[in-house]
Amino acid sequence: PRKKWLNKILATIERQYLSSVHGFIFNSKSTSKQVASLVNQQCPEVIASPAGDRFGPPLSSAAISARNQQPGVLELVFLGNVIPRKGLLSLLAALAKVDSKIWRLSIVGGLDFDSTHTAKARKLSEQLGIEDLVCFLGAQQDKKLVEILNNSHIFCMPYAYEGFGIAILEAMAFGLPAIVSTEGAAAETIRHKENGFLLAPEDMSGLGPILHNLYHDREELTALSLSARESYIQAPRWQDTITTVESFLEKMKNEYSRK
Repeated sequence: PRKKWLNKILATIERQYLSSVHGFIFNSKSTSKQVASLVNQQCPEVIASPAGDRFGPPLSSAAISARNQQPGVLELVFLGNVIPRKGLLSLLAALAKVDSKIWRLSIVGGLDFDSTHTAKARKLSEQLGIEDLVCFLGAQQDKKLVEILNNSHIFCMPYAYEGFGIAILEAMAFGLPAIVSTEGAAAETIRHKENGFLLAPEDMSGLGPILHNLYHDREELTALSLSARESYIQAPRWQDTITTVESFLEKMKNEYSRK
């Protein structure tokens, strides 16, 4: 979400650097495509997807089902540092159009990376009249974060650009279907209407119908939650990522030793 002229300058710097490397370890197909748009250099490469298993085993299916069947508002969680590319301002604007009786948003992540942007987000929530529904929790220790995820229903960051989105996987371990953007790499993890939802960056009206439906249809919410949990189970673990990277580096080392 930068100015086009700034992206052009940064692309020039990135292109120069990327043309100098001997190999690429990508976190997603999306990142690979972005690099390919900058440099046309044939180098060894591998995609080593990050994992989301730092909190241990996933929440049980029974616990997820029980949580979703309890009456009350939908607990939405925004999990990321409050910086422009995470799309918080757009999210607040979209939520302001949704019935205030069906949702509440917890914002978990650093508030000091861009204090001006954080202040802007706080002010916007006040201007929109939703400050009582939005809680800026800041960065949290793992124990508290687990508690928050245990008690949330939906991972809600539909306007964020992610090069991969580790937080998406971490939330899915707790049975949280994700509402994320069609841009970036989130679509490599989320299957629309199966384990979450994909919204275009400019779609400011699509969020409301999704939340209304899930608030009233807890069976659908539970089906999505259990599918999200299964997607997490099928995803690589950090040890798998490490093994992929190690094998790639070993292969490169062997190839260079023969030259």
